[in-house]
Amino acid sequence: MRYQRIIVSTGANVGPVRPLPIELQGLTDEDLANLDAAVAPEALAQLGYVDAGFLPVADPPPEPPRAQLPKSTVTARLRAIGKFDAVWALLQANPDMFDKWYTPDWPNVFADDERMLQALAAVGLSESEIASVVAL
Repeated sequence: MRYQRIIVSTGANVGPVRPLPIELQGLTDEDLANLDAAVAPEALAQLGYVDAGFLPVADPPPEPPRAQLPKSTVTARLRAIGKFDAVWALLQANPDMFDKWYTPDWPNVFADDERMLQALAAVGLSESEIASVVAL
């Protein structure tokens, strides 16, 4: 659990609410009480602040996973719009791209893969065609 020390303005100064982030893990309530007592309330009051103590802070939510498409789906969609031959020529001219596309242990491609999107644009696909090829 993470905690944040909250120092609140009493209005006697122009300062806003000031959270002071402090990473505290594995502390008991007694430990927090001892930390609370370590801040001199009189010193804060002279500056126009009140100590609101430690409050628990929720961890940010994890990043959502990136969307993936099977490469076979992308290939089928390129064939359906008649653009596969242009992409095939690009792959043959660029061995690194060819190897990346035909790696057998990675059958998917990220729908937002910048190199793939740039390659599709480079062979003349319009934005709407690219969107249809990488649609989930």
